[in-house]
Amino acid sequence: MKIVTKLTGKDTLLLLLYSPGVLNDPNEKIRGRTRLVKMAFLFKEEVYPKFKFDVENLAEFVAWKFGPWSEEVYSDIEFFKSIGFVETEIEENNASDLTPEEAEEFEKWEENISLTDYATDEYQQEIFTLTSLGKKYIEDNKVFESLSDNQKAGLKEFKKKFNGVSLFSILRYVYEKYPQYTLKSEIKNQILH
Repeated sequence: MKIVTKLTGKDTLLLLLYSPGVLNDPNEKIRGRTRLVKMAFLFKEEVYPKFKFDVENLAEFVAWKFGPWSEEVYSDIEFFKSIGFVETEIEENNASDLTPEEAEEFEKWEENISLTDYATDEYQQEIFTLTSLGKKYIEDNKVFESLSDNQKAGLKEFKKKFNGVSLFSILRYVYEKYPQYTLKSEIKNQILH
């Protein structure tokens, strides 16, 4: 079987969604854009180099008000939704229940898609999963199957670790391990306190 040696940022998102995790089921859901963005960041920083893939069009991350952030990841999510590869369930939350990062990223997302005139105090957390079309793409193109057993196990452990903990735990991990991405953070003291 051919071993994958080159992935794109878009492939990364599809693999993160397709991979089993805490429940050991393929296509385990990922709750929230903030979690998905941070998982894409951590995949790039920690998993990608170990897999020894060729780098091709991986998302760029910048230090932002609440840690690493990528416009490309947001665009890729919307692209996959528009072609029917990714679907979302909506979970209503009161905006006061959010971490500051979730609220800020939601507001930024509203700005980017011109919804500011319709902004409310309700935060709609998206829960991401691949559609049958997205799964078919992964399976037909053997994107997951062509990973080595070690790569599959590493990806599964990664998803299990970061999909199975609170968002605050992920943020704390990112802030402690990647301080260069917290230079512009407005919540650094709250996260590291």
